[in-house]
Amino acid sequence: MKKAFTLLFLILISVSLYSQPKSDFSTAYINAEKNPQLRIDAETLAGQQGLPYNIYIKNTAMIEAVAIENGNVIYSVITDFLHPFSGSYCAYYKDIRSTFNFSKARVTYGDRTIDNTGEQLIINPRKTSGMLYLIPCFTTARRNVWAFDYETGDLVDSAFVPYSSPILQGPRKVLQISRSRIIIADQTSDVVQLFDTSGAFIQTFAPSTGLNNAILDNVRDMIFRDNGNLLVTNAGTVGNSENTIQQFSPQGVFLNTFAHDSIDSPYNLLFRNSDLLESNSGLLHNVIKFNKNNGAYLGDLLTSAVRFPQQMINLTGGRIALCEFSGVLSGIRIYDSLGILKDTLKGVQGIRGVWKLPNGNFLTTNSVGVYEVDDTTGNLVRTIVSGYNFNCISVFDPNFVTGTNMIENSIPGEYKLFDNYPNPFNPSTTIKFSVPKKDIVRLSVYDALGRQVNELVNGTKEAGTYEITFDASALPSGVYFYKLQTGGYSSVKKMILIR
Repeated sequence: MKKAFTLLFLILISVSLYSQPKSDFSTAYINAEKNPQLRIDAETLAGQQGLPYNIYIKNTAMIEAVAIENGNVIYSVITDFLHPFSGSYCAYYKDIRSTFNFSKARVTYGDRTIDNTGEQLIINPRKTSGMLYLIPCFTTARRNVWAFDYETGDLVDSAFVPYSSPILQGPRKVLQISRSRIIIADQTSDVVQLFDTSGAFIQTFAPSTGLNNAILDNVRDMIFRDNGNLLVTNAGTVGNSENTIQQFSPQGVFLNTFAHDSIDSPYNLLFRNSDLLESNSGLLHNVIKFNKNNGAYLGDLLTSAVRFPQQMINLTGGRIALCEFSGVLSGIRIYDSLGILKDTLKGVQGIRGVWKLPNGNFLTTNSVGVYEVDDTTGNLVRTIVSGYNFNCISVFDPNFVTGTNMIENSIPGEYKLFDNYPNPFNPSTTIKFSVPKKDIVRLSVYDALGRQVNELVNGTKEAGTYEITFDASALPSGVYFYKLQTGGYSSVKKMILIR
């Protein structure tokens, strides 16, 4: 009898152990972050088995299909929305179904969503002339782009670019290229897609010839160089594209590999005055410095100092803010220009995107929502959106002048017109200026006789630092002047066009 009881006990223990996934949350979630195809494969299998893709229970759990194990769908279960790596675990659907009450859940299947949460997205009226934050969403049936008010961070549009599968499968980053055009880097479809601001798909932007995994494969971030060329981070698994920063012309034509030394699973890019920073999910070369002009490796800014860094932004005084996605100290990390840690804001963790709001607080994102975080204490100020999976943050300006980009979102301390570069130039040069508050800005170019030959900017600009490319192809060689005017500031500088 004792032997029989022991045998039964061992069988029950064996069944219990077998019923638990071998995949731990951290490994499964990070793997799906690096390769979203794993998530899509899990969703596909869930659809075939009649199981949900994801489940959201207000203030309780965010549950998503992230992996496959022995022919079964593995779900990640996040119960602490602000700290996704705290207390989270992986489970099979049958265990999830027996643990949670779905009566007030939002459950998404391959062909439908059943929403019993009673939640309504709080969507504020959009200002027709106001700037926006654009944030891609990763959630199934919501793989699109959301828009938030630039001044407040309030949600104004949950479908700035509507759900458009299979065109958008893993949208990570948005960049504006004109008043009516944006491009979206898609991690899963392996291309950069071109949309208009009504949300309509136009064409594949990069590579201009269409999908080519020898060029782009598992893209994460993109940024424009001063000359208008586009840089794209590429993890890749095919040929020479693996672990590279790929360079494209302003029209999306592939040019070359801009950088590759010491890159290990590349994520986000950031230009500083003296270099280009690139973050890696690898453990050694956390953040690398490259020559911003030729891509030469300059060394590491951070080495084995942070776990899985993602978006970075410039702050005042040469500091940077960096998103740490995983790790014990996950949160918004603040470093000085030399890479010395100054602060860690841990109110929200597991973060991907960060930006500085005009009120000084941080806007940040993770796999469960969009948040405002106090820039001093790191405490949560408010949850703006909950229950959706968000990525990197970028700015959209409806008064955008072709060639003009806000290059720093931190608030400058003064009005300033910088020296253009290069100077002398042929046929184009970059002009940079800063405004410390929202103001009407006019930037004009004059010839040596004082005649206006071009008006580069004429409109309202939010506080920030901007760059604009001036193309003088239609002008003769000579001395020219560019003048910045605001309500109470005026400055003039000289430049020389040499053909």
